[in-house]
Amino acid sequence: MVRQEPSLSAPLCGKKNYGDLLRGTEETFDGWVKLHGQPGYVVKDMGGKLGVGEVLETVGKALSLVMPKPQADAHPLTFEVVYKPIVAVRTGPAKSRPIKGTKKFGERVRADAQGYGGWVRLC
Repeated sequence: MVRQEPSLSAPLCGKKNYGDLLRGTEETFDGWVKLHGQPGYVVKDMGGKLGVGEVLETVGKALSLVMPKPQADAHPLTFEVVYKPIVAVRTGPAKSRPIKGTKKFGERVRADAQGYGGWVRLC
């Protein structure tokens, strides 16, 4: 089932069938995949809820995630900048995207989602 927001209690906004191929743009830290080119989110693994386990699996080479295993709670995570002296904060998950600010070494940031290839979305 496709949900409007990354939550089992969010309203449905679509349905996918077994074997459908989906493209995702990012994942929440608790395992919801935001669909590319269409509205909605699909959970990767129900973890046994309602008798359902894994819902999605990666096809082809898996891209890196900052937090590859889903966290139990749906809340932003705090990260510390470890790159010296500063790191660019960009408008999107690519080095080609414009810089909208910077964060200094040792500064803490909060993120609510992660993109493929090691990017996080700050909140």
